[in-house]
Amino acid sequence: MKLTDLIEMMEEILENSTKLPLSSKVMIDKEALLEVVEEIRAKLPEEIKKAEWVNDKKDSIIQEARDESDSIIRSAEAKYKDMISESEIVRGANAQAMEITNNAKEYAKELRLGARDYVESMMKDTENRLN
Repeated sequence: MKLTDLIEMMEEILENSTKLPLSSKVMIDKEALLEVVEEIRAKLPEEIKKAEWVNDKKDSIIQEARDESDSIIRSAEAKYKDMISESEIVRGANAQAMEITNNAKEYAKELRLGARDYVESMMKDTENRLN
């Protein structure tokens, strides 16, 4: 039986006791009340031990939660730094790809112009020979 149940039993004994006329006093069943008091006395150390255990456990649970939250925060910060690093690598790769593409376009343009000049030169040379 719980300590709160025993206290409720005491209250019930007091409430059901016979009232003395012209007074707020009551006659109680001494044996019944002493029985409840003995059960309370027996339960009290057990309840105190439970309360102490809960209090001790509470501190360790709170500490575990703090440690876990710190670990999660450190992990999130590391992941954030990795993502930033990857982002910078991607940006660098994109810039390098853009530079290579631009260089290739410039080279292709120079080749076309060179080929056109060569063809025009050959055409003029051929025209001059025909004349």
